[in-house]
Amino acid sequence: MKEKIEKIIEKVVVAIAKDFAGFSVEVPSEKNHGDYSTNVALVLAKGIGKNPREVAELIKEKIGENKLFKKIEIAGPGFINFFIADKYFIDNLKSIDEDYGKDAELKNKKGLLSVRCRNFCCKGCVGNFAKQK
Repeated sequence: MKEKIEKIIEKVVVAIAKDFAGFSVEVPSEKNHGDYSTNVALVLAKGIGKNPREVAELIKEKIGENKLFKKIEIAGPGFINFFIADKYFIDNLKSIDEDYGKDAELKNKKGLLSVRCRNFCCKGCVGNFAKQK
């Protein structure tokens, strides 16, 4: 998903600035800042001599109505927050078939799964944890 968003931004940025330094697309720590966020407007602003929020507005406008996004918001000094459309997730879930998750590389390989769960019927003490094997 991150790569898709980067490609969308790169197509728009090429029309705005011919030469630009790298930008980042990250998952924000706060959910109300979107599913993904980018600093591209902050990176571009200095090179083209515009306010970062103006550049963010321009990028948002050029991206337009993309079916991948539910909404695009501009926050703070010029960060662009992307909210992914629910339809994207639903379509991905529908594409899962009986072969999903099967990988020939891992066939006949052993793995270790360690599960520790507490017995909620009794008090939590060291003895209860030690009994679990």
